[in-house]
Amino acid sequence: MLKTILCALSLGAVACSADTTGADISRNADQYLRALTDSARFSGTVLLAREGQTMFVKGYGFADEPAQVPNSASTRFPVASITKTFTAVMVLQLQKRGALAISDPVCKYVGPCPPAWQPITLRHLLMHTSGIPNYASAPDFESRSRTRRSADEIIATFRVLPLEFAPGAKYRYSNSGYFLLGTVLEKVSGKDYATLLADFILKPLGMNDSGCLTGEHAPPGLANGYRPHGAANAEANDVDPSWLFAAGCIYSTVEDLNKWERALSTDTLLPRSELEAMWSKDLGEYGYGWQILPPSPQTLNRSLILHAGGIPGFSTDLLRYPNERVTVIILANLNPVGMPEVSRSLSAIVFGENYAMPSVRRPVKVDPAIYDAYVGQYEINPAISLNVTREGDQLIVQATGQQRDVAVPESPDTFYSRISPSRLTFVKDASGKVDRLIIHDSDRDIPALRK
Repeated sequence: MLKTILCALSLGAVACSADTTGADISRNADQYLRALTDSARFSGTVLLAREGQTMFVKGYGFADEPAQVPNSASTRFPVASITKTFTAVMVLQLQKRGALAISDPVCKYVGPCPPAWQPITLRHLLMHTSGIPNYASAPDFESRSRTRRSADEIIATFRVLPLEFAPGAKYRYSNSGYFLLGTVLEKVSGKDYATLLADFILKPLGMNDSGCLTGEHAPPGLANGYRPHGAANAEANDVDPSWLFAAGCIYSTVEDLNKWERALSTDTLLPRSELEAMWSKDLGEYGYGWQILPPSPQTLNRSLILHAGGIPGFSTDLLRYPNERVTVIILANLNPVGMPEVSRSLSAIVFGENYAMPSVRRPVKVDPAIYDAYVGQYEINPAISLNVTREGDQLIVQATGQQRDVAVPESPDTFYSRISPSRLTFVKDASGKVDRLIIHDSDRDIPALRK
């Protein structure tokens, strides 16, 4: 009874469960997403479906902040690496037509082909077992990817690199493999990727709000991408679509992606045998264009087929619970947004499982001069420290090996993060000097002494 009352009142991070009626799912999903949005930790559109039928769909935040254009079911978003699910299906469709075989060597279609690539097959590319380094992991990728390049020029950036392992020996996620698959699709079909996508998938399924970003003209209704910048948002850096291609160029809406998921539950695009092969993993937890997860606490002890995506300003997730025929689609134009926890919580809402209601935190105004007393290095353990610096009117924190984060004040000595649920409290000794901080994690407090 107490839990029910607390859930209804939305008091803090209370573990809540709900009956799985449509009204309960809509109410609880909206309550959860409003709390995230009110904390400036989410902006985007969500769709929840069962048996292909929409149970909940709603937009939060703004597709265009300056113009105050709200996100909605019709807002288009770059889906980033969810594109790989489409690329994989088109490869299998061409195989069904006899135009290629996934056992073919990549060098049959891509040239010039380095000697190290000779053993690599299209299947290796599909399953991220080729050993070709991920071009998006290059140290200068962020700056390099803002300039338009041809496919040959982009392939040249990783063609010269040594393999990370022998083909077929390991699994390691690599955008390079799907970029190459895009060139294979174009060579075999005689069509550019965007046209092939439209002819093979979008038009047959009536996905009229989807397409492939080309960089020439932004499609109408496309959301702007944002990144957290203190308590506010800033426009994210652009990635030229030429660098995304078959690994991440598609834009879509939540409703179009629901059409995509429904089609993959039938033999509309591929025979059932081909679909089952696509969802069969080998090394790692990846099939052909999809991540395949066995039941675990993170998946609410259910089998899960999914693909996530992320580019500057956008974070996406498409989850399929095949046994329950439940679909969760999240398209966000704010990155990072803590997508794994958001996806799990929305899934829990559908299934009536426990989930944590986000705590709504709001910034307060403080004199930035107080930050000078907090600057320093704080040791969590011998291997991990938290470095605290001041940049203008912002307090910056960065843990060893982690990305920089702006600490947002909720009081003069306590700060929260917009990219994680953690909070920090700076603690003074008897003389009034800050000698430690406390990291408030979801279920524990972690002390860190100032060095």
